[in-house]
Amino acid sequence: MSRPEFRIEARRRGLRWADVRAAVAMIREQRRDAIERDWFVRREVWSRYAWTEGSKPFWRHGMQVRFRHAFTDGDVTNIPGFDDVADELRHTFPDIIDADYPAESLFAYLHSERLRWPAIEQLYEEAFRMLEQLSVSDAVPF
Repeated sequence: MSRPEFRIEARRRGLRWADVRAAVAMIREQRRDAIERDWFVRREVWSRYAWTEGSKPFWRHGMQVRFRHAFTDGDVTNIPGFDDVADELRHTFPDIIDADYPAESLFAYLHSERLRWPAIEQLYEEAFRMLEQLSVSDAVPF
């Protein structure tokens, strides 16, 4: 859909275009923060295993390629020194790395799908839903 089509959809749903745009901006900001954090965690782990400076840009798939047997088998013990890396990073990322099982929780995180940018249609649809859920008397949350 194009911007005029989103605008028509907002009008059809009885939503103010300014509110829709503000909601999309807020959702986009939240997504950007989450994605940047996710990518930062993955880059930090890969930086401990990248052999050269030239291999550091390959953080998106470097761990899965270099340690494919570990990721295929689901066995964190196939990654040398991973316990030490997890212990080192657990204070930096306490919301991701469990203090009791740091290597397993970090491995599970790395094994999960990395966050990606949503399509613009998804952002607008989420904004439409959010605004429709607000009652007429509620203030817009931005």
